[in-house]
Amino acid sequence: MAKGFAATSLSEVATAAGVTKSLIHHHFGSKVALWQAVKVELFAGYHALQMAMLREQRGGDVGLLQRSMFAYFAFLAHHPHALRLKSWMYLGNDFEGPCDTMAEELFRLGVERISEGQRSGEVRADVPAPFILLSFLSLCEGWFTAQMRRMGDGFFDAAASAAAGIAAAPAPDGGRARVSVDPAVAAASEADAALAHSLGLAPIDAAYLRSAWALFESGCLPPASAPSLPAHRTHGPGGRRMSARSPRGFE
Repeated sequence: MAKGFAATSLSEVATAAGVTKSLIHHHFGSKVALWQAVKVELFAGYHALQMAMLREQRGGDVGLLQRSMFAYFAFLAHHPHALRLKSWMYLGNDFEGPCDTMAEELFRLGVERISEGQRSGEVRADVPAPFILLSFLSLCEGWFTAQMRRMGDGFFDAAASAAAGIAAAPAPDGGRARVSVDPAVAAASEADAALAHSLGLAPIDAAYLRSAWALFESGCLPPASAPSLPAHRTHGPGGRRMSARSPRGFE
């Protein structure tokens, strides 16, 4: 992953895996076939989960959008190499093979469901459905891209403090800073903790996800359709609690 497909030799792969080149050739046939298998292995689980949601539910269900965002975000959180691999695919113009077919299938059906939501009035109709889906993806990917760029501990410390409702102010006598907590934001952080537990996320990741959904719904959903905030809905249809262990995200 560090150097991408073109700059990585099969000998390097064999050394890192502790096997011989001949064994790789025996199982995969070529470096290209191995690369395709790596991509499919990485994305297959998320593809199956998201396709099941898109096939079973209609686009008029706003909860589908929220559950889909949570599922994609959790996938990126639990597979830190996914965005790096995706970047190498873009840089290498690598848009052929079964992984790309899976991506196209998800995008097509995702746009179809959003279009259904637009026709039912649950999603804004004045923004093209593909643009809405791209904003959905970008909100999720942007957080992990920032982490890959190593924007510095200060960036994430400040984000964590803001998410917890903590604001430091200089003491009047110039001594140690005093810390105040915004009760409203602190209450929302409790919802973040529940979300982090249900999806297996770090607390700061859950705090960002809550914020990302707030931005998405404010820009893409009519006010009457948007689930209430600041707290995330941690339960799905029928009161089922969201769970990273359940194949559909709910217990």
